[in-house]
Amino acid sequence: MANTLSGAEGADTYSGAGGNDVFTDSSLSSSDTYWWGTGVGSDSLTDAGGTLDHVDLFAGITKAQLKFVHNANNLELSVIGQTEKLVINNWYVSAVNQVEEFRLSDGSKVLASEIQGLLSAMAVFDVPKAVHSSGHMRAQPAWHVQGMLAASV
Repeated sequence: MANTLSGAEGADTYSGAGGNDVFTDSSLSSSDTYWWGTGVGSDSLTDAGGTLDHVDLFAGITKAQLKFVHNANNLELSVIGQTEKLVINNWYVSAVNQVEEFRLSDGSKVLASEIQGLLSAMAVFDVPKAVHSSGHMRAQPAWHVQGMLAASV
């Protein structure tokens, strides 16, 4: 079942329970938490600002599994090999629409300021590239290289 969750002032925590959920926060000064991971559906969030908003990713997700995609004005986050995604609406319209951190359960983070560099690096590997190995050419899957790039942040 899809949920629509909205918040305003104060530090809000959003977590859907399956389905394609919609999270909307209109606070300009709070620090909000958005929980997301595989098994909960494709969710979207709209954040109007805040001081330190963050997406907390479920246990078991590693940096090497993260895939970020620039789609129109939005940023899409998915786990490589999964169809579900988290869409951060209007990420590219204004910095106030961005969440500041993507936090993993191992304590590591991907910062909003690192996303564009990751996207640029990942774009180079969208088409499988040939890698020389023992005198033979073999294709290296894009997800393999993208995961290594994400893990290096």
